Amino acid sequence: MDWNIVSYIFSLFSCMVLWIMYYGFNIFNGFKSFITRFDDMTELMSGGVELMFAGMGIVFLFLAMLVVVINIMSFLVQRFFPDAPALVASAPLSGGIDKRIVAAITAAVHQHRSKHK
Repeated sequence: MDWNIVSYIFSLFSCMVLWIMYYGFNIFNGFKSFITRFDDMTELMSGGVELMFAGMGIVFLFLAMLVVVINIMSFLVQRFFPDAPALVASAPLSGGIDKRIVAAITAAVHQHRSKHK
């Protein structure tokens, strides 16, 4: 199921519900009803802007707290569960590889680097 479509349909439905709640079920009054409610709309818009800034502030504070908590958790994990030291290979890797293969790989890397400068 595509959640973008579901979100769009839910948003459209909630806008319709808010429209009906605000204007009532009698939406056929015409332009006069719209003009008389224009003052209410400016009040509604200012309330909407206040709600928008409050919501954005709450989200910002939540994300800031999330960053702080993640950094604290990272510090604690690194302090109490340090990484194990990496094992160093005792034998050189190219000792068992044929010199012709090493030369072919070197030539291929050189050709790739010269092509993609």
